[in-house]
Amino acid sequence: PYVRLLFTMVALYTISIFMVENLSFAQAEIRYPTADGMATYVGLFMGIYGVLGLLFQWLIAGRILDRFGVTAATLAFPGGLFILMIFFALVGSFNEAAVLLFWLSSGANMYSYTLDAPYTAAQNVLLQPLPAHLRTQAQTTAMGIAYPLATGVAGLLLLLLLNVLDFNSVQISFAILIVLALWLATGVWLGRAYARRLRQALRARTLDGLGILRTPDRTSISVVEETLNDPRPAVVLYALDLLLEVAPETLPAHLPGLLEYPDDEVRLAALENIARSSWSEAPPGVGKLFEKSPNPEIRAAALRTWYVISPRPASAKLAEYSHDPQLPLRQATLAIMRLHDDPTLRRQAAEALSDLAKSTEPADRILGAGVIGETGAIEDSQLLLILLQDRDLRVLRAALDAATRAHFPEAWPEIIPSLADNRTRPLAADA
Repeated sequence: PYVRLLFTMVALYTISIFMVENLSFAQAEIRYPTADGMATYVGLFMGIYGVLGLLFQWLIAGRILDRFGVTAATLAFPGGLFILMIFFALVGSFNEAAVLLFWLSSGANMYSYTLDAPYTAAQNVLLQPLPAHLRTQAQTTAMGIAYPLATGVAGLLLLLLLNVLDFNSVQISFAILIVLALWLATGVWLGRAYARRLRQALRARTLDGLGILRTPDRTSISVVEETLNDPRPAVVLYALDLLLEVAPETLPAHLPGLLEYPDDEVRLAALENIARSSWSEAPPGVGKLFEKSPNPEIRAAALRTWYVISPRPASAKLAEYSHDPQLPLRQATLAIMRLHDDPTLRRQAAEALSDLAKSTEPADRILGAGVIGETGAIEDSQLLLILLQDRDLRVLRAALDAATRAHFPEAWPEIIPSLADNRTRPLAADA
């Protein structure tokens, strides 16, 4: 049904623009009966259109999509023509020879020409919810089949009205109003169907067309924002990634709420995005997660986020948690201390890291490798070399992962032997 609505709108659009153009040139022939006069009119018309079309597309078209959404952009074309044709029909009903009819018909034709490119952009937006293969097929069918067929229908309709029924310009304007009314109704229906189809695509995580657009429209962004309230974590994460790609400026309004989401993966994603954004102070949910979350990964991410936004208050907690039994939280604390501006905290972290790397407990050595990988501090390269020689496979894998993130060239000689072992080859190749 959605694709059929798209084809219907293309057909009504095509029929309307040809009928409006025919009406405009019919009125121009009355005003300029000679060939030279018509040539002058057409040349002037196209010159004005060239300037207006460029200015409209440059200054206005994108703003309409961005501020009012695809439905408004779709309805602006037939809506404007409908208003102009109503005036034409009213004026013509009282005086068919009125000069105002020429200006109204020329204005309608100019409006049609000027809005053609922005309307095409809106049509491309309407194709977004479709899967990639169906979107391409629909676009090809619309331009390769629906448009030519509608052009033929427009020609036959004009032939019937003008040559068979002998309609005058005013009667033609009433026929145009009927077609425009159908176009408007289809546009309203299609706008509602677009929002439903976009929600379906988001829930199915099949939406790949939104990122193609340089400036997504307001309707699309609003639907994606609504999806952040979906009870399924995978759908929320998908919508969050999509907003990060096409409308990152909208994220600050939603990230604090996602800290209350019941799924830990969504909370982690929200914390990471908050840390990357510009906040004057940490949202209350960050401190709440740090203090009360039973998940150590969440607490660690909350501490990192808190420190990025409010370094001084967070620093007061570092010494307390540098020996925390929850290893993710302890790793985050030591990593922050290792890169801290305070030389005392840096020294304490270096001493703790040295103890971890030389510990007899594999868990401690794994933790040390994690801190080195997170900080990438060149001063710790020698400790990483020690860990890359560890005989415990778990520690060695952690050290290789740290080498991948730390980018220490001096570690290469210790990494190369791990390429010979199937168990470590992928990590060694990455490193």
